[in-house]
Formats: sequence, C-alpha cells, structure tokens
Amino acid sequence: LEIYIFGGLLWGEIYSGYSVRVEQCWKDKQQLYLETQLIGPAAGEAVNEVDTYPVIVLKMERREESVVFKM
Repeated sequence: LEIYIFGGLLWGEIYSGYSVRVEQCWKDKQQLYLETQLIGPAAGEAVNEVDTYPVIVLKMERREESVVFKM
C-alpha cells in the first residue's frame, strides 16, 4: 500500500496569466521547505481581466517532516 500526501498553495485573487513555480526544495530534520514564486505574464502578453486563483499542488510520499511553503 502506497500512502501519499498532497500539499497545496493557493495565491489570492489576481487577473489571468499567472502561474506558481517551485524555485527550491530543501529539508532539515523537522521540516521540508518549498520556496515558490508567482510568475506573471510575459511582457506584451494579453491578459484577461478575469479573476483567477493560481494554485500549485504537489504529490509526495508520506513523510514525518512538516511541509513549509515559502513565498
């Protein structure tokens, strides 16, 4: 039986064209750290003025450490 955990990060309400990327991942004895960055649309890219909620969800093997998202 494989057991997984899912971690997620939801950024607030912003216009379309944004995404979330994991920049770094490291751990110590008690925590797993995930440094994330909000990526905006490219210069000149058309952006719809529609509210969106950029999100990232990570599937990981079950672990004892706490997961910390750093923005």
